Amino acid sequence: MKLFRMLWLGILFIAFASVLPRAGQETPLTATEKALADQINKIRTDNGLAAAEISTSLTHVARAHVGDLNGNHPDTGEDARGEDCNLHSWSNRGSWTAVCYTDDHEYQTLMWSKPHELTAYTSNGYEIASFYSGGMTPETAVASWKGSPDHLEVIVNSGIWAPHPWKAMGVGISGNYACVWFGELTDPAGPLAAATGTPTTVQDYPDVHAFAGGLALSVTDATIAGTEPLKLVLGLNGRDTADLANCRYVIQQKTAGGGWRFIFHSHRGFFEDLIMTPGEIKKWHWTRKVDAGQPVPVPGKYRLKFKAPRFTSDIIFREFEILR
Repeated sequence: MKLFRMLWLGILFIAFASVLPRAGQETPLTATEKALADQINKIRTDNGLAAAEISTSLTHVARAHVGDLNGNHPDTGEDARGEDCNLHSWSNRGSWTAVCYTDDHEYQTLMWSKPHELTAYTSNGYEIASFYSGGMTPETAVASWKGSPDHLEVIVNSGIWAPHPWKAMGVGISGNYACVWFGELTDPAGPLAAATGTPTTVQDYPDVHAFAGGLALSVTDATIAGTEPLKLVLGLNGRDTADLANCRYVIQQKTAGGGWRFIFHSHRGFFEDLIMTPGEIKKWHWTRKVDAGQPVPVPGKYRLKFKAPRFTSDIIFREFEILR
């Protein structure tokens, strides 16, 4: 069974400092890395933005992180609170500060600081990452990011990323992972060229809309009132079965400032049947239950985020509204 995991390299690194090249002495982009960079920049230019310059320093960081993810799998652990580590996590087996990055962004500064922790890049960096157990390709990574509203906003500087024009971009892709890093400053180490003879492979790849690896989430009624439960349906298309072990969902409320705040986290593995077969559906209800200390939901706009980390790292988003 093939697994996708979302979602911020030509050589598989073992993620120790001794095998990582210094920024400024990076090997040229491989054809696969260049294809990934070209496809990201095509999304940007299609949206009226300038292509981001390929950064020597940020590519160093991206390659290091891809090596760490492939070799040490820091994305498979938990923090002290029992929250899952995601793809922005770094192990304790390299010349960097280890971090279990969680979905609530509790440790975001430990991720953002990696460029100036590992290179001469003096500003923060921001990452999108993707996982595919069948072997990562540029097409796989780009499709997953285009299908995720949060990741697409990073690429095209929209939403909360509108005030952050990208002046530099680094890419890494190898094994089961792809990482792309963005920065607001031009890299003092300069741009990184592609290897001689590397072809240009810019193509337009189809969007993936509101599903991940064949999983599709729908809300029966986009608006609810009174004590009505939110009726949720999860379906599976495609040819692969879906391992739903450790699946979970969260409910977020839209704030007055346009952001989102968490109001509910489900427990991991809330489905009794952990395997879905193609064509199968699962149904469940959310009845405005909230985590301890969180306010009771009030009228307004909300967002549902579903993830099944054993099957895909892509997160499925659905919005709904509480009327009263």
